[in-house]
Amino acid sequence: MNHSTSYRIGAVLSTMLLVGAFPSAILAQQAKDNTVESQIFANARLGEVILQEDFSKIENGGMPEGWIKNHPFNFLWAADKATGLSGDVVSVQNHKFAIRSDKGAHIIALPPLCTENYVFSATFQFVGRGGSFGLETDIADDYVNCNYATNSMMYPYEVKEGEFAQFVRKQGNGDIGRQNIDCSTGYFAGPLPDLNTDVVFTVYHLEGVSYFYCNGKFVSQLADRKRETDAPRTRIGMYSCGGSFLVSSVTVRKLLPKTLLERGLTTALTMGKPYIECDGDACTLLVPVTLDKTDKNLNDGVLSSPLLLVHLGDLLEDAKLTARYHESSTISQDDKTKIELLKFPNLRGDDLSRTYVVRAFLSYTSVGWPVLYSTKQWRINPVMIANKNYNQLNDTQKRNMDTVFKNVKGYQGPNVKQLTFAVFSDFHYKKGMYASPVAGMQAIVDRAAQANVAFMIHGGDFCNDYKGSPELMNAYLNNNRNLPAYGVYGNHELESRGNVMPLVTPRLTNQADNVVWATEDGKIGDGFIAHYYFESNGFRIICLDTNYSWNPTTKEWQHNTEASYGPPKGNSSGNSLGPKQLEWLENILMDAADKEIPCLVFSHVGYSAEWSSAPDTKKVREIFKKANASRLGTVLMAINGHLHTNHVKVIDNILFFDVNTVYNGDWQGGQKEQHYADGMTYDFVDYDQDGKPTGSRKRNLTELGQAKNTWFFTDPLSAIVTIDSLGHIVIDGSKTTWRYNVIPSNDGHNGCEPFITSGTYDILE
Repeated sequence: MNHSTSYRIGAVLSTMLLVGAFPSAILAQQAKDNTVESQIFANARLGEVILQEDFSKIENGGMPEGWIKNHPFNFLWAADKATGLSGDVVSVQNHKFAIRSDKGAHIIALPPLCTENYVFSATFQFVGRGGSFGLETDIADDYVNCNYATNSMMYPYEVKEGEFAQFVRKQGNGDIGRQNIDCSTGYFAGPLPDLNTDVVFTVYHLEGVSYFYCNGKFVSQLADRKRETDAPRTRIGMYSCGGSFLVSSVTVRKLLPKTLLERGLTTALTMGKPYIECDGDACTLLVPVTLDKTDKNLNDGVLSSPLLLVHLGDLLEDAKLTARYHESSTISQDDKTKIELLKFPNLRGDDLSRTYVVRAFLSYTSVGWPVLYSTKQWRINPVMIANKNYNQLNDTQKRNMDTVFKNVKGYQGPNVKQLTFAVFSDFHYKKGMYASPVAGMQAIVDRAAQANVAFMIHGGDFCNDYKGSPELMNAYLNNNRNLPAYGVYGNHELESRGNVMPLVTPRLTNQADNVVWATEDGKIGDGFIAHYYFESNGFRIICLDTNYSWNPTTKEWQHNTEASYGPPKGNSSGNSLGPKQLEWLENILMDAADKEIPCLVFSHVGYSAEWSSAPDTKKVREIFKKANASRLGTVLMAINGHLHTNHVKVIDNILFFDVNTVYNGDWQGGQKEQHYADGMTYDFVDYDQDGKPTGSRKRNLTELGQAKNTWFFTDPLSAIVTIDSLGHIVIDGSKTTWRYNVIPSNDGHNGCEPFITSGTYDILE
């Protein structure tokens, strides 16, 4: 590798591995509001910051660190030959980068970016009338004239009010099109900005097309032209034509095209599972990285000596992100692959408890220019790795690990917690309304007992008439397997006459005296507070009540009332927690984070933001993130019912689990036609006032009050979940069929299906 090539690689790597404050939030908002930007971000995502410069920190007459006048591999001042001007006209003045250009066209160009897809933004101020200025892309020059610049955005300053500014598109030395901009009604409110007024120019360059913006407004776009040069299209710059201007700031960030990723851009380099080795008072983090030498993206280039780096940064403290060079050794190499073992030695103390972002970079040469590829980004927490590796170590290795990690927060070693429980939801029991038999409840209890669960729990809509269903209460709360039973309020818990909170709340669990209710003393009280938590096998189980809504008349949050199956008429934000419960949830989770207690959160309405979520989903998710930022793994699962759907998704290291209904596979209100026929029966069981069966008989499904609106499952659905404190989760679901093979039209859509998914998930990896 020659000196100039290594210089360019080193310069780019040193800037790529820094994390700056590029306005990604602003870009995201623009993408939402602007059609062109929406299309850009539909096909690409923001990548690393390549360069960010704030000139306010530079003394007058100076240059930013790394900016060397006339250096061929840094920024350069390229003047038109006719003017004879030199780089001396460029310097920082009044904390802004000054470019004086009274005659001719002058360009200050960045070095090769090692990427052809980027966002380049600069904030300008005009300080002298006359001429024009703007951004240039696709520069491939002889370091003197920048003759090959394909695209330019020009801003003629001498424009009177009511006239038009012109956006000029150039290729080489010739204009290829001009676009008028109405200064009073178009992209600028009123005349063009006065002297010393900020003007922000931005160009998105994606897959050979430049999209130009001025002050956040899309102006024009232009595709790269075919040209007679082999140099890559990775140079950009600023220019002035007979004018003078100041630059306040410059930012360049990668755009990562989805098309390139789909072609396997990142598959040439992959990371294996990291592991920890301990000795003495420190540990070494080891990350295997595999290079596929046959990857088609390497075919156009010549592989130089691979320069493998890792960006190892603290995710939770963005301002303190660091890049570290690593020790490495090649552990395997052949014609097709090379496996490099990256080593980060001497990790101790706080270094072991942080969560890091890790990426490996590969440098190779393509048509004479360095190009960087990288692996996908991984989050790595040394404590979690140590916990997961522990049982695979020999006794000596375990002792070494215990010695180093003994005072590290989150270290569990041989004390990993594990919990198994049974969950079901939306049983919807009411005689004469649905075909949900007590026998189905007994089947769930029997399955839970066979799995040796710590407890059973339901996700709401357990019963449409608690007062009139003692048989179901007996089967669940007084179950014949002596299992602890819990549940949460659904929107049908208070549906039938006489079902008030003081009656229903104690029937949520057979452990009412052993849970911590959200009352001042933690006792159940009058039953009007129905959210609570309990602890089992080292886990904290939090049960929420999603039955609050906002009353615009009384200006208060109100709970669903007696004989209701939803918020009171006229209320808004139904299915919410309300501010008091949100505050309680945050306090309980932050307390758990401080005490290193992993948590599961149960609610009737969910927070996965799939299909339909609670109105306060954003607030709840923010609380989850805050707790997990304090201690990764505080919130491991969020489990809900309500939607009668089957859905599992990992979001932000939390498993969101929409638990399918037990029997009522699909409910479509307002159906006029009956989809069941006479002769399609179910077992109707009579009970006495104590809930004991007195007899049974066959009845047609058509006689059920909600038969027209409901498509039933044949057998009851439930799930057995086993979870450990390392985030390893196993869901053992169940399968059935549609009763009498009568299938709704939306079968299989949005989780409407006769089963609960089984699967294994490692959410903290």
